[in-house]
Amino acid sequence: MSLRISGVPSAAPDLSAKRLDRVALQRKQSASNGILLKKMPENSDGEAVSTPPDQFRYELSNLNERSVGLQKEISLQQTVLGGLQKLSDEVQPIADHAKNAIIVQGSLERISDILKTSKFEGKSVLTNSPHKSSNPKIEPITIAEPPKIGTYSVSILGKVENSSLSFTLNVSSLQDQKRSITTAFSPATGIIEGVELYFEEVEGQAEAQVTIEASENQSFAVPDFSNGLAKLEEKADDSERLKREADQNLRKIETTRGGVESSLKRKSVEFQSISTARENIKASESDALTVATAKDTLSQLNSKIVQEPISMSGLFKNYDSDSAKDLLD
Repeated sequence: MSLRISGVPSAAPDLSAKRLDRVALQRKQSASNGILLKKMPENSDGEAVSTPPDQFRYELSNLNERSVGLQKEISLQQTVLGGLQKLSDEVQPIADHAKNAIIVQGSLERISDILKTSKFEGKSVLTNSPHKSSNPKIEPITIAEPPKIGTYSVSILGKVENSSLSFTLNVSSLQDQKRSITTAFSPATGIIEGVELYFEEVEGQAEAQVTIEASENQSFAVPDFSNGLAKLEEKADDSERLKREADQNLRKIETTRGGVESSLKRKSVEFQSISTARENIKASESDALTVATAKDTLSQLNSKIVQEPISMSGLFKNYDSDSAKDLLD
């Protein structure tokens, strides 16, 4: 999509105080639309040291930098989605045929290969969770961004009541905020904001120190699926426990896939908005009035793009990690 900006006849460019106020307002509008432009250098009197055309070129440089960063983030998330789909394709047969040792063993071997080969710029994308737990039997999984960042003490007590297991979870933060929940199911939702806690369905008590951190590139936090593989291998000789573990892994995959797709859609909209802004800036002429006209048009156009993201939800739909490397070159 391209919109060319041409000069508008005028007796003289508007460089008055009213014009400067409008520039400040447009900067705020651009920031609210996801285009974060760096502040222009100022002199000792607080005035911009460059002319409007110079300012436009300065902002174009910043947009180019952000656009390149978004290309990388989009490629990374496409690689994640490709790996998640391959994982799901191998975990599902384990859940469906937990008693078939040949099928189970073959899927486990392929899962191991997927975790090793799903990489972006040489870094694994499925085994590098930002969240940490001191106990592998208790695992935090992001279900909504942003999760509540912090360090938590988690205590889980499993006991038999009326021939079935129930679990009491106690969570406290460093700020001494405490929450408790009783459930018959794993995972437990709502005890840490934006996070599910997956835990072993066993009698007795388990404790862990859990750290929730922000993910890189403001992307959706991906779990360490190597933990899931280890648990599947551990339960391979017990078909009932193996099926439950496979179902847990499928839930992790689907939860993560939904979060990554949502994040990818937001970044795609932002990328399109920035691309449109760059085209308009490049098409504008250097006189001050044309610059002002371009800014007014960009502000309106970017607002419309951000308010109607569904129209761009079809962008970047190729989730194959093999073809994601050269995205948008």
